[in-house]
Amino acid sequence: MKHVMLLGFAILLTSFDVTIAQTTKPSVKEGIRPVFYPASSLAAICQDWSDVFYAHGHALTNAETVDASTEKIMHAMNCQMYILGFQDGKMERVFGSHYRPLSSHITEMKPLIDTFLKYVKDHPEQGDFAASTLLLESEKIVVKVEKSK
Repeated sequence: MKHVMLLGFAILLTSFDVTIAQTTKPSVKEGIRPVFYPASSLAAICQDWSDVFYAHGHALTNAETVDASTEKIMHAMNCQMYILGFQDGKMERVFGSHYRPLSSHITEMKPLIDTFLKYVKDHPEQGDFAASTLLLESEKIVVKVEKSK
């Protein structure tokens, strides 16, 4: 139930951000935007993602277990739920609100998280930017690398 709530919260944040931008006149100076969840905060919890979901050098299967603290597991789940909610929010903009659902998952989760963590580390001056902004940048890098293979 917690995971569903976290996913809903992440989707709400993504949708809320877009709704505000579309329906209200900005009350901040041009070039400044509200940030609900900074990249540095997401990076802090995503540090534990690989230790939980990729503990054996490959994606965790249903038959495998990991030796991780409750805190690490919660960090990893929160990281994953934020990213899945972020991705879901992007799909809403592409497909609209009336569609026939097709269950899906992100196959490039590890490269995306690894790239995001490296990007935040390499650009500490952008740590206060929205996590969604740096996830988009990281996603562009992953796509570019995949296309060059």
